[in-house]
Amino acid sequence: MRAIFWAISGLILLMGVGSARETWVVPERFTGTPGATLRFELLSSASFYGSEPSEPVGKVVRVRSRLGGGDPVVLALSDSDGKGVGFSATLSQPGVATILVEFEPTDREFDPERWEAYLREIHVSERGRAAMAEGQVKRRVRERIIRRTQSFVRVGEPLDQDAKGRPQWGGTLELVPVNDPVGLRVGEAFSVKIFQAGMPIEGQAICFVLSGERREHVLFSASDGGVEVRLDAPGLWRVGCVDLRRSTGLDADWVTEVLTMVIEVK
Repeated sequence: MRAIFWAISGLILLMGVGSARETWVVPERFTGTPGATLRFELLSSASFYGSEPSEPVGKVVRVRSRLGGGDPVVLALSDSDGKGVGFSATLSQPGVATILVEFEPTDREFDPERWEAYLREIHVSERGRAAMAEGQVKRRVRERIIRRTQSFVRVGEPLDQDAKGRPQWGGTLELVPVNDPVGLRVGEAFSVKIFQAGMPIEGQAICFVLSGERREHVLFSASDGGVEVRLDAPGLWRVGCVDLRRSTGLDADWVTEVLTMVIEVK
């Protein structure tokens, strides 16, 4: 699998104009034994584990989970004044557990000039650029933002790859690891694929950011939706993408889906 393009940018893709916030989920540890109950924390800040103070994470509407052929048991969600949101999951069997958190959609508006600046700051796919070329923006733009974030835990010794590289949730934007996302070593190849409603997306920007840094490593997906990267430093990495498309509803002009995952490199 080959990336179409590799670049390093000083821009913060997932923040965008007027939305200085990163949100992510991280487990207390990335490995566990069958039957263990682990704590997961939802965090939000102006940058991924930066020096900025934490911010409200937004309203969680659903926590989804998969573990091999079954599901971890997701326990009570707790909230402390909108910050420090967390939950627990009991990991019942060997496998690589995927935990996906979905937030309540939020809306915002842009002046035409500000909207154009926003579009320049995110890596819009060819599909998105084609949609934008359909008409010139002459009034305030209404945008609906859908955010999801996910992380992974290896439970015991998995017997297989748990359907890696294939979409799991259906009907949504999905960022799926091809190889084991847990216990990566510095310099090892790591591959992910991007899907929309179960179909691979070509030319989609996928960004990799090391905890505490603001530079982005940006790759664009190949025809099978995949990119491959060798992460060159230990620590937590946020992998993310933004999909922008025209809205089919009357309450927004555009829908932006923001999807992130957190992986650990040792």
